[in-house]
Amino acid sequence: LTDAGKIFGGADAAVEIARRTWWTWQLFALAQFPGAMILARFIYRRIAANRHCLNGICRIQEKGKI
Repeated sequence: LTDAGKIFGGADAAVEIARRTWWTWQLFALAQFPGAMILARFIYRRIAANRHCLNGICRIQEKGKI
């Protein structure tokens, strides 16, 4: 949520935060290339959909199902 009331989410929020933080300007700069946000949104969705599987937790659960 910006001062102007605009709401960002997902990869768009990450890029907006990068735009406003001096040490993450590279992410903002990369996001300006054509097609970069399409790729960023895809990657963000994949990570978000599998965030519960980080650190091998899913592998442990899968072994328990066998």
